Amino acid sequence: MSDSTAMISIPHKTLGSLLIGLIVSSVIYGITCAQIVRYYQRYRSDSTRLKLAVGIVWLSETASQVMMIYALYYYLIRNRTNILALVDINWSLVVPFGTNGLAALIIQVIFARQVYIMSSKNMYITGFIYLMSIAQFVLAVVVMTKGLHSAYAIYDRFKVLAPPAFAITAANDILIALSLSYFLHTHKSGIARTNGIVNRLIILTINNGALSSILAFAALICLLTAPETMVSIAMNFLLGKAYTNTLLASLNWRQNSRDTLLQQNIPMMPRPRTASKSTFSGSDKSSQRNVYYWETNELDYENPPPSPRRALDQYLYVSGDKTDRADKCANSPNPG
Repeated sequence: MSDSTAMISIPHKTLGSLLIGLIVSSVIYGITCAQIVRYYQRYRSDSTRLKLAVGIVWLSETASQVMMIYALYYYLIRNRTNILALVDINWSLVVPFGTNGLAALIIQVIFARQVYIMSSKNMYITGFIYLMSIAQFVLAVVVMTKGLHSAYAIYDRFKVLAPPAFAITAANDILIALSLSYFLHTHKSGIARTNGIVNRLIILTINNGALSSILAFAALICLLTAPETMVSIAMNFLLGKAYTNTLLASLNWRQNSRDTLLQQNIPMMPRPRTASKSTFSGSDKSSQRNVYYWETNELDYENPPPSPRRALDQYLYVSGDKTDRADKCANSPNPG
């Protein structure tokens, strides 16, 4: 018995899984909308590029949510007396693979830039993350196009193309989480108050990576163990929502972190200035050296900010503020 034929006899594993997925997805989508409103209200100074990326991610997830609603309408209302409709995968269940793949690509690229800055521009790790992000997007688009071309053959193609897409997505999420956690950990010092905030960043990073990777692995396991059901398709809808909330949670967390820094009198960013120092060697010459002026009104002439402070600046600014600020953080000397 083929997978498509087997689906006719188990509607509770097809339409039932989609219905449960829609309910959970709707709750998560409501949280997404609340976070998107908060983001655009509080972070108007973010770069246009980032705000555009966030908007595209939200639109893709909105489209995915609408298509999931239409899919259930198609099967439960329009074809409520036609059980054979389960053999035909409607286009509204196929297109979200492409939209979710696009959202995952954008979000992983944003986090890859965090890795790039935090790792002092390590091209090897960042490049590998970029390649895996592109690979999962290409596979998602292939699944979508094949499904639109021949809905009846999508089951066999889905079993071949979707597993590597889910596996690559999960592996890339784990790599991003581990990379950010490691580079944050390397910026620790003996200062307890800054180390505490760095630890919070590490926990946030691990939680974000764990959520998306667990859902991707769950979709992969469901696809391999029960390919005749739509459980993996429902998990794919949830995976897209998890990605979007991961990004928005990371961006919206910045203000809370800044408030904590200000309460503890920890400066956010050094403001580099220059100081002239006269030297005499036959003729008057002027040499320049960097001065870092802190909010505590202290002058540090030769040393850049302490490691935990620089880690916080890099993480917070690369998450959304103007790109040139993140580049300044990356180019600052390593404080040893």
